[in-house]
Amino acid sequence: MPALDTEGTCAIQPLHVSVHDPSVILDQDGTCYLFGSHTAIASSKDLIQWEQISSDYGNGRQVPIYGDLDKLLKIPFRWAGRDDGDAAGGYAVWAPDIFWNEQYRWEDGTKGAYMLYLCTSSTWTRSVISFCVAKKLTGPYTFASPIVYSGFTKNGKPDGNSTRSTKWDQDILNLKALKDKDVIDEISDNWFTKDGGWNFRYAPNAIDPNVFFDKDHRRMYLSYGSWSGGIFLLELDPETGLAIYPGVDSTDRESGNFVDR
Repeated sequence: MPALDTEGTCAIQPLHVSVHDPSVILDQDGTCYLFGSHTAIASSKDLIQWEQISSDYGNGRQVPIYGDLDKLLKIPFRWAGRDDGDAAGGYAVWAPDIFWNEQYRWEDGTKGAYMLYLCTSSTWTRSVISFCVAKKLTGPYTFASPIVYSGFTKNGKPDGNSTRSTKWDQDILNLKALKDKDVIDEISDNWFTKDGGWNFRYAPNAIDPNVFFDKDHRRMYLSYGSWSGGIFLLELDPETGLAIYPGVDSTDRESGNFVDR
């Protein structure tokens, strides 16, 4: 075989980008997107030459694809991730997971959405996982709902460098509403320490969301958590993206794992 004539050719110098904790998705036009922590986003047509669409935070009021963070994430920011604790003076938006879900049903009856699950955090225990939806990968995104909170307490003591109350029954969390509507069976003592603090040795930090389907692509699950109480699974409704809370504590028949309400 004759040697390849390389005269007049040169190696392509790749363009690098910075995207921490990336979630990778391929758009319908063949463009690959990376969604990462701190609202960083990048794209590429060939996986060699990359374009930095959004850098870490930048202008929080005009973030590409996300839009105005203060408006989009207003509800979760009430609990964690905006000018509070470790995020004093700024934002703490981490580890998004983006995917296309053809089963999602909009209010007008149409189906299919890009779903963006993400977490906002103020301390190493106080966080919330929420999700946003859009009909196009590049947005605009609409906030849908918070899913799971962590770091709440019975005693209400502020954590870390924060001055905010961490009491579990505040309206800025969904726990009281879930209890009042009998979605969950009371508040679990497992969630709290003897002095009324957050029991991080049992319960996880509500961070690092990752959504997947079962082998039949019918049931949808959220895996989340990091250090603390470990990795947890929560079933989601594919048509709404909302949590299907177990409601009561139990033991899974197949795995033998403990099921928290």
